[in-house]
Amino acid sequence: MSYAFVSFHADVPDDTFYAVQALMLGGAVLSLAHALRERRRSGSAAALLTLAGCFVYGLVVDVSAYYTSSSFRHAEFTVMFLNNRLPLYIALFYPAFMYPVYMTVRRFALPRIVEAFGVGFYGGATYLIFDNLGPLLRWWRWDTSSSFNKPFVDSVPLTSYVWFFTFTAAFAYVARRLFWRGATPRRAWVSVLATPVLTYLGGAVLFIPFDVLAACHAYTAEGVLYVLTMAAAGWALWHGMRSVVASRDDLLALFPLAWVLGLAMIYAATQHLWRHPGERPVGNVTAVALGAALSVAITLAAHPRRATG
Repeated sequence: MSYAFVSFHADVPDDTFYAVQALMLGGAVLSLAHALRERRRSGSAAALLTLAGCFVYGLVVDVSAYYTSSSFRHAEFTVMFLNNRLPLYIALFYPAFMYPVYMTVRRFALPRIVEAFGVGFYGGATYLIFDNLGPLLRWWRWDTSSSFNKPFVDSVPLTSYVWFFTFTAAFAYVARRLFWRGATPRRAWVSVLATPVLTYLGGAVLFIPFDVLAACHAYTAEGVLYVLTMAAAGWALWHGMRSVVASRDDLLALFPLAWVLGLAMIYAATQHLWRHPGERPVGNVTAVALGAALSVAITLAAHPRRATG
């Protein structure tokens, strides 16, 4: 069934398409419930504005990519927008995923720059699981001939790893400046609309060294730079994790843990594909395990029984 803006499809290739869509829907509901609770608890709209910023940023970054780049293409899910380009679950991804990632790192009360790169590290490690699983299950396909996607790290373009780290860090910095400094109601929603623009600018600046190396085809150096930058961000976050300013927040912790567990269950259910892939692109299972371990460790560290700061 198809309309001008949205189309519905009764059949999908397999049950993993339903599973990831349900995971994102559940995450978006949890994020909204958490942001509304924070609004009632604190009297501040900062969390709700952050959630709105995640949603608007996500729509802008994905929709603009669909019409400016042909480096990837999403598969057909049950609900699609923009002439079958945008799946519903991707529209829900940013509020479902980025909101709890950002709010989790905020609990360590870090300086702005450290917080931004800490969010980039935590988000990058947690996203790594999804980034490797998606091509295997054909939730999306990368254009292997695109120069923008070179080099591939197993089945994932290095660009994808770098993009998520740098632009998530940029988003975190922008969100802190716009939403957590007592934004007035009159300016609040203007700030939400400004979020994608400012995040793009910040992310583009952070991306410059990687762009330069890629343009010179210095792919090994680009990979080393990414690893070193992620390691530095992880080290800074680790040192800041010694103090948590709030007691455990089970509602906030639920989605990051469900994300890792849910995707791990999908991995286990489809192990025949990554063990005997045939023509399917197989991600790096070791990297996935490392990303999952880091994600769980940071999530648990952010939610002690009692505040330590």
